[in-house]
Amino acid sequence: GPLYQIDTDTYSSGLIMKSYGAIAAGGDGTIYVTYISYDTTASPFIRMYCAVTSDAGRTWRHSVVSNVWLLPNEFGYAQGYSVAADPLRNGHAAVFWIDERYGDGDIVMKETYDYGNTWGPIVRINSDPADNGIEQDLVWAQYSAEGKLAVAWRDRRLSVPGASAPFDIYARVSTDGGGSFGPD
Repeated sequence: GPLYQIDTDTYSSGLIMKSYGAIAAGGDGTIYVTYISYDTTASPFIRMYCAVTSDAGRTWRHSVVSNVWLLPNEFGYAQGYSVAADPLRNGHAAVFWIDERYGDGDIVMKETYDYGNTWGPIVRINSDPADNGIEQDLVWAQYSAEGKLAVAWRDRRLSVPGASAPFDIYARVSTDGGGSFGPD
C-alpha cells in the first residue's frame, strides 16, 4: 500500500530518532497515529502528537495531545506509548504513555471525543502510591468489539525500585470505554 509521512515541519519528531507511530483505527475507519517529539524549535518540552485521517490518508489533521514529563536520564521511556480507538463511539480514542509528573515512571492517559481536535485531562492509570520510586513502562491498550478498554503494562511494584528490577504485568479494564477503570 501507499507510504505516508505523518510528521511535518510543525509536528516533527525532532531530536528523537526512534519515534515510531502507534496506530489504531476506529469503527468508522478513522485512523489515529500517535508519536512522540522533542523538537526544541517547536517546544522546550517532549510532546505527544496525534495525526488523524478520515479519508484513508489523503489528508491528516495534527494535534498536541500533551507535554510529556520525562527526566533526561529516563528518555528511553519516550518509546513507550499506545493509542486505542473506540469501535463504538466515533471520534473517541485514548492515548497512553509513560510520564514522570507524579514523581516516577507512571502510566497516564488522555482521551479525545472529537477526532483528536481536543484532549481531556491526564488520568494516572497505575494505582500504586505516587512518587514511590517504582517504575511502570511498556504500555499496551486496546478496545474490545463491545467498547471495553483494556490497558496493560510492565510494573515493578512487587520488587525493588528501579527500571532494571524484576517485573510483573498489570492491567486495568474500563467497561465504560475509558470513563472509569476497575482495579489493577
